[in-house]
Amino acid sequence: KTIFKALKPQILSIALELILPRPSFNRGAASQGNFLKDAGRLEGLLFGLDIEYTLYNPVNWKKKFNLIITKKEVVRLGLNNNAKTKLSKQRSIECASSILKEWGYEFNKIFDGQAEGFLLAVLEKAK
Repeated sequence: KTIFKALKPQILSIALELILPRPSFNRGAASQGNFLKDAGRLEGLLFGLDIEYTLYNPVNWKKKFNLIITKKEVVRLGLNNNAKTKLSKQRSIECASSILKEWGYEFNKIFDGQAEGFLLAVLEKAK
């Protein structure tokens, strides 16, 4: 809460991925419930501090960056779920790295979570 208060004058808006319960999340019901509760707390904090935020549906925003692995690709490449997830993460990293290079930034290593957070920020900035 304190960090948001301190940064509020500098924050124009925040992009959040819409969190939906899904069975392929590889978590138990209690763990998923806690994750959803924490996402709600973050939204409540932003709302309470009057910080503008946008919720982005994962499928919709990932389509904009061509990150979705289609069923045709899964069949053509013979991917199982683990390979599909790995390819999706790799696409996020490559897309974010490409944009960063266009902007003149170079990174030795960027992780998929960082890449997706960056891509959400790019969408939020463009709106």
